[in-house]
Amino acid sequence: MKKIGLALSTGGARGLSHIGVINVLKKNNIPIDYIAGTSMGAIVAAYYALNLEVKSLGKKIVSMSKRDFIKLIDLNNPKKSIIKGIKIRNFLKTVFKDYTFKDTKIPLQVTSTSLNDGKLVVFKSGKIIDAVIASATYPGVFPPVKFKGRYLVDGGLIEPTPISLLQNMGAEKSIGVDLWVRKLTKHDNTNIIFVIQRTLEIMLTGLSRHEEKTYGKDVLILRPNIGSKINTFSFHKSKNYISKGQKETEENIKKIKRFVK
Repeated sequence: MKKIGLALSTGGARGLSHIGVINVLKKNNIPIDYIAGTSMGAIVAAYYALNLEVKSLGKKIVSMSKRDFIKLIDLNNPKKSIIKGIKIRNFLKTVFKDYTFKDTKIPLQVTSTSLNDGKLVVFKSGKIIDAVIASATYPGVFPPVKFKGRYLVDGGLIEPTPISLLQNMGAEKSIGVDLWVRKLTKHDNTNIIFVIQRTLEIMLTGLSRHEEKTYGKDVLILRPNIGSKINTFSFHKSKNYISKGQKETEENIKKIKRFVK
């Protein structure tokens, strides 16, 4: 078999679909030699790279109630951001502890975006927790992360599905999980949270469509049917998102097996 890379996209709570995708790939002995992720995809990718499974992550998240997720919200000065993000970082610290990229069992790379110069920042060394927090810093909702003199936010602003990282890592064939290519529905909500989500949704959907045109025959894209509603922070619906990723992968498993040969 060729060396296979897996790229997991941004998508907020919808990014939990990645767990379902990986579970089915593992069940069918599809190799994952390299993995890359951005935003929620970075969290799932990092967990897999450290543990070579994500079932335990799925169980942990599914067991949490809506109230449990609400407890992770620490409101900030609105001039800085909506949420401080300290409680979420502490929660993720229980998951990633002090692990570094040297502790991963397969090569991992994580992306973020520099507000200073608008360039893509790729994490491939250092602490995992620093990388995933920077990658998942949703602009406006969380304050930018200061890291080595730069202010970082969500990596999906430049490349929603980080296929290019896999190719640079050495993957001969790449599987991407894209949660953004779909028809945008009409909305007239002007709530600040909605406006932030909607703005990024429009931008990321356009970026994903543009990226798709650049993919060659060595790239296979999976698109879980996650619907058209903006549910970026609906982590209490984790079971549904995981099942969507599982279903998409199961429906395409024959195609995937042919692709990786």
